[in-house]
Amino acid sequence: MAMLIGAFTMSAAPVVVDFSTAENLPTKESETATSVTLNNVDFSFVNCKKGTYQSASYLQISGKNYEGKAYMEFTTDFSVEKITVHTGTNASVNVKVQLYANDVAIGEAVQLNAKDANFSFAVPAANQAAGTKYKIATANKYNAQITTLTFNGDGQVVEPPVVETKKAANIGAFLSAADATNPTEITSAVTAVYQNGRYLYVTDATGDLLVFGDLDTKYSNGDLIPAGITGKFQNFSDGLLQMSSPDKATFKTATAGTPVEPEELTVEEVATDMVNHYVVLKNVSIAATETNNNYTLSDETGDITLYNTFYNAQYYDVVEVLEGEDLNVEGFINVHSGVAQITPIRVWSASGLEAVATPTFNPASGTVEEGTEVTISCATEGASIYYTLDNSTPSAESTLYTAPIVITDATSIRAIAIKEGMANSAVANASYVVEKPFVINGDAKFNFEKPETLNPAQASPEQGSTAGINIDGIAFSDNGVTVEFSAGSTGTRLYYGFNTGVEARLYKTGTVTITAPEGNPITKIEFYGETGIGNLSIDGVPVTDKEWSSAEGAAKVVATAVANQETENGRVDFKGIGVTLQKSGVVNVEFDTEAPVEYYNLQGVRVENPANGLYIRRQGNNVSKVVL
Repeated sequence: MAMLIGAFTMSAAPVVVDFSTAENLPTKESETATSVTLNNVDFSFVNCKKGTYQSASYLQISGKNYEGKAYMEFTTDFSVEKITVHTGTNASVNVKVQLYANDVAIGEAVQLNAKDANFSFAVPAANQAAGTKYKIATANKYNAQITTLTFNGDGQVVEPPVVETKKAANIGAFLSAADATNPTEITSAVTAVYQNGRYLYVTDATGDLLVFGDLDTKYSNGDLIPAGITGKFQNFSDGLLQMSSPDKATFKTATAGTPVEPEELTVEEVATDMVNHYVVLKNVSIAATETNNNYTLSDETGDITLYNTFYNAQYYDVVEVLEGEDLNVEGFINVHSGVAQITPIRVWSASGLEAVATPTFNPASGTVEEGTEVTISCATEGASIYYTLDNSTPSAESTLYTAPIVITDATSIRAIAIKEGMANSAVANASYVVEKPFVINGDAKFNFEKPETLNPAQASPEQGSTAGINIDGIAFSDNGVTVEFSAGSTGTRLYYGFNTGVEARLYKTGTVTITAPEGNPITKIEFYGETGIGNLSIDGVPVTDKEWSSAEGAAKVVATAVANQETENGRVDFKGIGVTLQKSGVVNVEFDTEAPVEYYNLQGVRVENPANGLYIRRQGNNVSKVVL
């Protein structure tokens, strides 16, 4: 360790460690410590990494993923009376942070109640000496984002130095500089080509550029954007060159200019060094692949991948991709993992004919009852509809739609509308999951397929939602039994599976704790699900045949989701859980809201006139433990 010259006193300037500008910080979490000396303080980091939120950098202690196994440890060669922490602007307001000295906790964990905040630990006299080993760790499962540490002084954090914005004369200079660290201003005007959601394509005489990020200003093709647009260079996905983290204020109102025309190319002329170039490919054929929103675009010179970036109506103006032959595609050259592909913004018939309206389905995709009839219609009068049920691309050789399609199992329908004298419609897609009621066995029943029946009741997640509904830490109860999910390293949620409908989802290291009412141990648990029940282990033993049983019974069972049994990520999907209890006369009575209330002692003996104490209360089959 480098030594400080002279004695350190409270009158000296505070020592500040600035993680936002520090070098050699870990780039990803690891259980192996990463060591570095910063401003004469020796650090070791475990399960920490340097992160960036827009333009602010920080050290992230990943408590959310490691629950107490993440920390930064450090020693100083000066005495320490106060340590002040400055959090990141995107820090969780739920995080608690604990300070340790020589592995002993100092005081209570500090609850962070605001983002971009300071909070201090006062160090007791017994732990102030130079050479003391300190440790800061999250005290719960949320992440802590720390930008600076200040030792001693008045607790005021020294702000990071202002980074001077660099200059680039034009798009070509911006790309050549390739500065991913500092914001760079393009000091000449650029021309807007296309904007859709977070994507803005611009050009000038020296090159083409994608600006990726949320902007307040909207542009049209040909708009002349004043000089000064500012952001950081990013090489995304090994070749997609873009301006990221754009400074909104530098994107000023445009003036009208000359619209940009796409350059006509063949497939073999498309190259990675033309990234973000505006192009049109004519007389091509397009066929869907097995990967969502991916297509194969072909002409007489070769094949290339077409990826529809703009498919989600929540974020973009949706681009419809036609399938078939004799089509024209207008869009931009994209690069993914070093390979060129096309991002379409318009697809139309090469014949110039008006396209038939895209077919629609009623009901729309979703969970339906067995026997539901799906109708397909087209707004273009006189058009014929053809469909497939095997995920292949429909054509005039496919099945002609003449009557509703009856859904009896999980079904995917692809349909196209065709009319003589018009271009074929885009292909429409719909997927259905059949709601087949299943019987949950046991004295306590938890049906995650119908979240509204749970206690506490939950809303049903929306189809297509990637987030679902978080159920981490919620204890669901029925008949005195509780089932509680713990997220572990990834998360747990109610989720709408594409082909399975609503289910509870858990990933590796997550747990399901099932607790019996006192006096009625668990003798059997039945798990209902479509995926990965074999990823559950109880006491290290895999659950087999979706069932766990014990002749002697257990007061509590903790099932853990683990990887490498059925799926690598350890995912488990629960449609339902049934719990059978060892009987004592208390449980398994039909529930009746009008039934009399009865009390039992903890041995299961009914008590007619209970005195004050702990009892089991029963009304019908609603059983709970109460204190009178």
